[in-house]
Amino acid sequence: MTEREIRLWMLEESAQDSWWISVDGETGEDAVSLAKAADYASAHEDSQVQLLHSEQGEVKNPPWIILEPHPVMTAEERENLSRPKSWVGLCIQLAILAGVIGGIIYAFMPEPVRDPLEQKLRANIGKQEMLQRLSRVEELGEESEPGIDALLARSGRIFFITNRNKTTWPSLKVSLGDGYLCDWKEPVPPGATMQIPFRMFVGEDGATLEDGKDVDLYRIVLEVPGLQKWEKIL
Repeated sequence: MTEREIRLWMLEESAQDSWWISVDGETGEDAVSLAKAADYASAHEDSQVQLLHSEQGEVKNPPWIILEPHPVMTAEERENLSRPKSWVGLCIQLAILAGVIGGIIYAFMPEPVRDPLEQKLRANIGKQEMLQRLSRVEELGEESEPGIDALLARSGRIFFITNRNKTTWPSLKVSLGDGYLCDWKEPVPPGATMQIPFRMFVGEDGATLEDGKDVDLYRIVLEVPGLQKWEKIL
């Protein structure tokens, strides 16, 4: 990932600027700022520099991120990406919070009281139809392709996708609600986790999903050759 992508993640997650740095597999003793790590990576392009946020140092499988040596941001660019979120972002957060609270209230609302006779009548009417549907499901299940078993997570403007199937994925396509597509050509072995930043998604007009551009994430689809399509509605 580039320095800019990491700073966008820090801004969206309100994360502090403190990172463990690993150079060619050797981890430093003290946490450093992202600016210091980026300047070091730029000056030592032959070395592989990886970063781990200081708050994630105790997790079971720490998500180390490879820091690309270029491009390096200027001091002014760093200052602009360290400012508080705009009021638009705050409004979006408040809207999400209101939706979560509404969902909790709805979950604890008592169910409406219905006439027991009406419930029994509906159950008797749908019994034969339900049996027919189940039989059709069994027939389809014998001939259908196996499904994708994946774990999908998102942190800021990065997707983390883990292959939980027992076989290697030969390739992968990730589609977003606004028509943006990431066509991953390399195989993904079982248990491997991919880090896919937003900039790897291309729209129908050929434009990439650049930093700062909003995208509707209401629907995410995964496609793997030989497996049933995986779809999630958010």
